[in-house]
Amino acid sequence: MKIFLMMVMLLGMSCSTANEPMWVDEDGHETKLPNQPIAIMIFVPDCPWAMRYASDFQKLQRENEDKKLLFAAVISGNEYSDKEVKKFRHETGYQGPIFCDKNEKTTQFLKATISPEFFLLDEHQHIQYRGAFDNRLKDLGQHRLKADSFYFRNAIEAMLRNDQIYPHTTQAVGCYLETALE
Repeated sequence: MKIFLMMVMLLGMSCSTANEPMWVDEDGHETKLPNQPIAIMIFVPDCPWAMRYASDFQKLQRENEDKKLLFAAVISGNEYSDKEVKKFRHETGYQGPIFCDKNEKTTQFLKATISPEFFLLDEHQHIQYRGAFDNRLKDLGQHRLKADSFYFRNAIEAMLRNDQIYPHTTQAVGCYLETALE
């Protein structure tokens, strides 16, 4: 809860224009993308792969609590009720902040197409990494028991060290987002 309140306060302090992506937190407060580095998981609660990766995302969040990096789980679209978000939390154990991208501006801004898809933005909101969390999921219906390439973790570590991120893009595999199908 402490992380959630701190994140809401930090996100609320950002100065950005009205055309920038807007999120709604679980209390109904609107907030904008922050002007600081942020790790984002775009997802929909009924995607089985989002459910699997929620705990990995949360673990990474805990490991980086002392760094100047925010984490945000962002639901794409406005089709999901509070009940569905609570069900997602219950089934995954995810305790971090969840925001709703009700107008899908963040989804469009990031050009997200898959749930879950992971993004790492610098303080200027430039995408430094986009794609898969790791290589556990090869293709729909094909997955490894254990990952051996940790793309998102490696991207975060490289950015925090001010090193070049490689690869900076990977192919996310999961459920298609509605905006990608339109």
